[in-house]
Amino acid sequence: MSWIQTYPTCQQFDVTLVDSEKIDIRDIAHALSMQCRFGGHCAWHYSIAQHSLYVARRFDNLHLRRYALLHDASEAYLVDVPRPIKNLDGMYAYRQMERLLQEKIYQKFGLGGGHMPQAVQLVDNLMLMTERRDLKGTVPAPWTADLEALEPYKWHIQQWPIEQAHEEFLGEFSRLFPEFAVE
Repeated sequence: MSWIQTYPTCQQFDVTLVDSEKIDIRDIAHALSMQCRFGGHCAWHYSIAQHSLYVARRFDNLHLRRYALLHDASEAYLVDVPRPIKNLDGMYAYRQMERLLQEKIYQKFGLGGGHMPQAVQLVDNLMLMTERRDLKGTVPAPWTADLEALEPYKWHIQQWPIEQAHEEFLGEFSRLFPEFAVE
């Protein structure tokens, strides 16, 4: 069995044989707003949806803002695995499945099948350092040198209720992708 039942659309979604017709922004918004970043190891519930909004809102360019909003959308179907675990050799199959699903999501919403633009990756890493400062408390050891070289944003992350993250994610999606907006 390689499928999950989504919510709120209640579809049978096979993560190994992705049917683009079953990719639904309502499922993505719901799951990302319910999932806490860092496997839940942070000061409060901080959702992937809120993270995605923060990354997207760093861009004025519509194309980059669209990619940024959806850059973690595959995690709605595969869950968020913290980066140090995801990068383990034994997680190769997961990384491949995530990459293929992410490409299908980009295609579904008219972004082509490519990878996340480097500018979005940089902002994602800057957010990671901001999240570490605001959500992680004392860090026991330095992270990778490339991350340690980045300065967090000067502003601080706000605590949002799950419902706010969900509504703002769908609202931002509707503004950025009016051709795919749902009621």
